[in-house]
Amino acid sequence: MTWTVTQKLGAQGAQSFDLQKLLKKIEVFFRELVVGFFLIALRAAVRAARRKVVTGAASLIGAAGKVKSWSAGRGFVHAQGESWQARSEAALIPG
Repeated sequence: MTWTVTQKLGAQGAQSFDLQKLLKKIEVFFRELVVGFFLIALRAAVRAARRKVVTGAASLIGAAGKVKSWSAGRGFVHAQGESWQARSEAALIPG
C-alpha cells in the first residue's frame, strides 16, 4: 500500500510526496549509520589488540633494569621507575 500526499502550490502545480519512499531512505540512512559505527568500533578494537602492552608486569618482560639485591636466583630490580621482584636462572650482580 502506498501513501501519497498531494498538495497544490500556487503556480507550481501539483507536487506529490511519497511517504513510503521517505521512510525507506530514512531506514537505509540509519542502517548505514549503525554499520559505520560498528566498523569504526571494530577497527579500534583490532588496533588496541595489536598494540604492545605498556603497563603491568607484562610490560616488564625483556625490559632493562638495575639490580638492587640478588640471592639464589631471586631479588629486586629497579625498572620503569619502580622496584620489582624478579627471578633469573643467571646469577646477577647488584649495581
